[in-house]
This record gives sequence, C-alpha cells and structure tokens, in this order.
Amino acid sequence: RLVGYGLSPVLWKKIAFGLSAGRVQSVAVRLICEREEERMRFKKAQYLGMLADLIHTGGNFQAQLLSINDLTVATGKDFDDATGQLKAGVKSTVHILTGDEASKLQESLPPLPWTVASVETKPVTRSPFPPFITSTLQQDASRKFGWSARETMQVAQKLYEQGYITYMRTDSTILSGQALNAARDAIQKEFGAGFYLRSPVFMAVRRSKGLRKHTRRFDPREVLSVILGALRSHLIKKSCMT
Repeated sequence: RLVGYGLSPVLWKKIAFGLSAGRVQSVAVRLICEREEERMRFKKAQYLGMLADLIHTGGNFQAQLLSINDLTVATGKDFDDATGQLKAGVKSTVHILTGDEASKLQESLPPLPWTVASVETKPVTRSPFPPFITSTLQQDASRKFGWSARETMQVAQKLYEQGYITYMRTDSTILSGQALNAARDAIQKEFGAGFYLRSPVFMAVRRSKGLRKHTRRFDPREVLSVILGALRSHLIKKSCMT
C-alpha cells in the first residue's frame, strides 16, 4: 500500500487535477523505464577469436588462440551484460582481438607442419545434472528437439502411462532410496563401479514444494528403447502433419 501511494497527488500538481496512478502499474512503468535507460546506455563491443583446424594421423582436433603477449584473448564472458564493455576486473589482463590484428596474425603463422610444444593435462570434475522437473524437461526437449511444451508433455504422458517414467508434473528433484539403488545397479552394470558416486549429490531447488519423489525402478536399456520409439512415432506424426 505504501508503494506508489503518493503518486496521484504528484499527477494533480504536474499534469491535471483528478488523475490517478495505479500502485502496481506505476512501479511496473518505472521498471520498464529503467530497463530502457539501461538499453540506451549499452554500447556494442566487437571482439574476435582465432581457431585452427589441425589434422593428425591420430585424429583431427581444433586449437584455439588463448593469449597474446601474456594477455588473455577476450571472450564473451569478459564483457558486462548491462553495458557491453569490458568488466572492470579484467581490463588489465585481457586483450581485445581486432579484425586487422587477426589478419596479421594469420599471415605471420609459421608454415606447416606445426609441432605440439607441450601437453598439459588437468583433472576435471563435473557434477551430474539434477533429475528433470517439469520446466527443465520442457526446456531440454525444446533445446534438443525443437518441441513445444505441449508436444513434450504429450510424449511424457505416453511414457508415464506405460510405467517407464515417474509423473512428469513435479517440482521435486528428490530421488527415493529405491530409485537411487536402481540407478546404482544400472551404472555399475553398464559402465563399471568407478562411474558411480559413493555419496549422492545434493542440489537445492528454489521454491520447491517437494510434492512427488522419483521412485520408479527401471531397466535403462528397456526405457531407452521405449523412449526412442516414442520419439520416432512423434516425429513421424509431426512430419506427416506438416
């Protein structure tokens, strides 16, 4: 009630008596104006990178230019999303590669063949993604298959009715002990014991009510076969309609 409550008297003084300003609409307009001002302050930045496609008897690979004169070549993550300019913390350590500079570097490259000067390996650990909830299921299907939310839920409904997935309308990523044991057995059988985490990964989900747990046991090969069948039938039906 306090937000925007004093706006109407301002309108009476500045524009005309009797006008009223909505408490919700006024705040929304303020947010829109601030976002527009932010957009107007944005300045587009241009930066380039360099890649080399290398061919070797052991397999082809791609090399990327990472630094010039001990300065890291700028990438998208070095720029501020709001202003479009380099972030203050990286200005002294980053080099923005221009088109002319990239052309000169390309011309100055040594003749082929190239030689790998050194090889450095680093261990990398990546945590698994959390189990699907309704929104992430729809997002992943849209990204990988180009499906609408409705198409995704239609396929999920068929799989659920046949008992191959748990109920798809959920905001919980909690796995029951039964489901964890089934996943452990499947991973150890298919890939080996070294690929199974001894301790589960705990992930916080904002505003989750935890209404449903993922509990169903499964044979991964059988589920994969059924899912692929459902995908094929859906894609065939979609192509016939278009």
